[in-house]
Amino acid sequence: MQDMALPLARQYFRSGEYAKALPYYQAAIASMEGDTIPDVLFEAADAYDEVGDCRRALLYYERYREMISRYQRSEVDWKIGSCSLRLGQGLRSVGGDEEALAHIERTVALGEPRSDQARAYFEIGEILSDLGQCRDAMDAFLEVRRADQTGTSSLVDRAQWRYDELRFMGPMGGGLGV
Repeated sequence: MQDMALPLARQYFRSGEYAKALPYYQAAIASMEGDTIPDVLFEAADAYDEVGDCRRALLYYERYREMISRYQRSEVDWKIGSCSLRLGQGLRSVGGDEEALAHIERTVALGEPRSDQARAYFEIGEILSDLGQCRDAMDAFLEVRRADQTGTSSLVDRAQWRYDELRFMGPMGGGLGV
């Protein structure tokens, strides 16, 4: 059966049945060694990503990233950045600010996806503000304009408003901020 795990995983993946592919990918990874495993890790990560399980997808994407050379990392960096941002936003919505911050900072550290950098800095600013770290939050809000590819988006305006709010009103809305 182990010989069939990878072909079955790939067949289910190609047909869009990602959840069915996952146990076969896990079996294939458990039985493999050598050069073929990086591609299988990436495929398994994609399957987890497709079913919305960014936490597990990131584990596989990061393992894959460690196994490949720097010049091969652009696609996986994009996927890690995208998944990290989505996971961070989800964690933030349920009060997991510190873990959310770590994931969103990973998006910024990779610089991918480029189109999401402004959103990532804005999210970092909001989290830091919630954590009472006003100066760092203000720095993050200032980065939104630099990272925004249009320079004129409503997100840039919101970030400037939040910066001014922290600067002049403070996190609780009373008195001088920082």
